[in-house]
Amino acid sequence: MMLTMRSGSIGYQTWESARGWSRRSFFLVGPFNSWSLTDELEHRKDAPGTFALRVKLEQWSLEFQIVQDGDARRKMYPQARRAASGTGFLERTEESQAGGGIPPEEDRYWLIQGMPGSVFEVVLDLKELDRRQMVTWTQVDFEPCSTDALDW
Repeated sequence: MMLTMRSGSIGYQTWESARGWSRRSFFLVGPFNSWSLTDELEHRKDAPGTFALRVKLEQWSLEFQIVQDGDARRKMYPQARRAASGTGFLERTEESQAGGGIPPEEDRYWLIQGMPGSVFEVVLDLKELDRRQMVTWTQVDFEPCSTDALDW
């Protein structure tokens, strides 16, 4: 969509909205980044509807949820607590608002486990029909950490 406005002081001004999948943004959030919107998944141009981000384990595990379009009210999380790759049926905040009480997303996270220094690629595939497979990850690298992370 394109919008053009005319103003007496600045003349014509035109705005154009982004198209397709690139208009969406998704962020990994959790205790590892203090729930901040700093870790954005990158849209894969070769796979429409697929977004990915590499994360390095600084500790033995990493819990996360996904926030859509920078809006903390639009969270994605697994149906089960501490779900592993490809096992957590994806739910969204707006799908679970009925019923009151503690919002279900408060204690539901995906959980990546591995040796500190392990690098994982987290993939969000919005075109995947099996909602358990919409969020997956695989180890892609290893970068040694400081020995502080190896707290036995």
